[in-house]
Amino acid sequence: MGYETESKIKRKEIVTKKFVFKAPKIAELKQRSIIGCSSTTNNNNCRSDHTDDVQEYRTRVEAVSAFIWKRFIDVDQAKEGAVASAARVYVGSHAVNMRTRIVPPLPTNSIGNMYCAAIALSIINGNPENDQDKEDHQYSNLVGKVRDAIRKIDSDHVRELQTTDALLNSMKPIEEGVSSGQTQLLTFSSWCRFPIYEADFGWGKPIWVSTATLPFKNVVVFMDTRTGDGIEAWVNMNKEDMSELERDDELHAFVS
Repeated sequence: MGYETESKIKRKEIVTKKFVFKAPKIAELKQRSIIGCSSTTNNNNCRSDHTDDVQEYRTRVEAVSAFIWKRFIDVDQAKEGAVASAARVYVGSHAVNMRTRIVPPLPTNSIGNMYCAAIALSIINGNPENDQDKEDHQYSNLVGKVRDAIRKIDSDHVRELQTTDALLNSMKPIEEGVSSGQTQLLTFSSWCRFPIYEADFGWGKPIWVSTATLPFKNVVVFMDTRTGDGIEAWVNMNKEDMSELERDDELHAFVS
């Protein structure tokens, strides 16, 4: 049996806002994730055999998406109240290009939506005194969850998707949780490093490129800034949630 996708990304009163992360702020986020990992014990998401390797694992997309995911979680927790009546599951879903992960790999310019969702989870049980709750959605831990979810989309995973019902089986619990209101889904798609600013249709290269407004709830699209070292995060949320997000001081400290 399949599942309904309409409740996963709802279409109602959606607004789109652009938040720009400049290179120095992205570097600061990367550094924050490293400091968080070095000060956290018994954390599989941060563990590395070589301390120097930790930094290379944190790409700018991982750093920024985990930051937005954390702001999303904290805003939702504040909205729901300090103590929730039941556990709340937060899903960070990243669209991962499967072209290079298929064996044999597909051409990079092959047409079609050849992607798989990398699913990262953070569970908060509603007890503000619960140390596990606090640790699970620390920024450094969320970065690790994002990184690990993306790295799991390898050739073995793709082969499993081709031969089993793994995709359907993984998505059904999320759909059920979203439908019940227990699960909050935030979906990311990165267009970074696409040669968008190299496009020339005869009247010169573009000065600025943007994505269109998307009529979907809780979707974030990343695009390079014109300089190539920053990220424009195009965030689509319902009107009430966006209003709360825009008042978040932590977010304003990192965006322009």
